[in-house]
Amino acid sequence: MKNELAWSYRVMFVIYVCLLIIASLLWILLPVKSLLAGFVLGMTISFYNIFHMTLRVRIASVKVLSGSHKLMGLKSMTRFLMVTFGALLVYKLPAIFDFRTFVFSLLLGYLTLIVVTTIETGKQTRLSLERRENIGNNSKSEISRDDV
Repeated sequence: MKNELAWSYRVMFVIYVCLLIIASLLWILLPVKSLLAGFVLGMTISFYNIFHMTLRVRIASVKVLSGSHKLMGLKSMTRFLMVTFGALLVYKLPAIFDFRTFVFSLLLGYLTLIVVTTIETGKQTRLSLERRENIGNNSKSEISRDDV
C-alpha cells in the first residue's frame, strides 16, 4: 500500500526536531527555564499523540484493506492518558514546568498536522489539475479523429 502522507510525516518530524533543538538552546541561554520546560513537555506529548494516531490509522487501514472482520481501535485512551500524565507532572512540579506554556504547546502538534497536510493536499491537487490539462484534447495533433 502506497503511503500518500509519507511526506507529511517526515516534514512533521523535522519540524518537531527543529523546535526541540531551538527550545533546548533557548533553555540553555535564557533564564526562563520553567516556561521552556513546559513548552517542551507539551510539545513532546502533542507530537507523540500525533505520531501514535497516524500509526494506529495506518494499522487500521491495513486491517480494513486486508478484509479482516476484527475491528481495530485507535487507542484514544492512550492519548488521553498521555495528556493527563503531563498535566499531573505540571501539577506536581510547578517549579520545573509552567502550566501556561504546557497547555499552549499541547495544540502545537495538531496545528502542525493541519498546516502540513493542507499544504501537501493543495500541492497534490494543483499537480493533478496541471496533469489533467496536459492529457486533454491536443489540437496541434496531426491526426484528428472525431470517433476517438
